[in-house]
Amino acid sequence: PISLETLLATHASAPNPILAALDQVLSERNVLSTQNTQLWKLIEKQRAAYNQVLKEIERVRSERETYKTRLQAAG
Repeated sequence: PISLETLLATHASAPNPILAALDQVLSERNVLSTQNTQLWKLIEKQRAAYNQVLKEIERVRSERETYKTRLQAAG
């Protein structure tokens, strides 16, 4: 974790260390926010794909049972 002292020390040579540190923190926050949004979109996409696969599995199971019943009835 970054401390305020470390952050200010990193920007000590800037004309306005406090403003430079704040700019860095805001920039990092914006990058993390963007990454977070992208990850949540990916999670939602994966969740939708997973649910689609579950529906497909249920359809195949139902189809299998239908064929199993027909096979038993035929012979």
